Amino acid sequence: MDTRQPYISSRRVSLAASVIICLSIVVGSAAAIAAIVPLS
Repeated sequence: MDTRQPYISSRRVSLAASVIICLSIVVGSAAAIAAIVPLS
């Protein structure tokens, strides 16, 4: 189990990074829509 732990931790970090990236994309698109709607 000691040899498998670093793999799990690195995979968890990459998973957290992908979740953060997807969440930032959603927030960015929502902010863009919120900025475009008042103009139209």
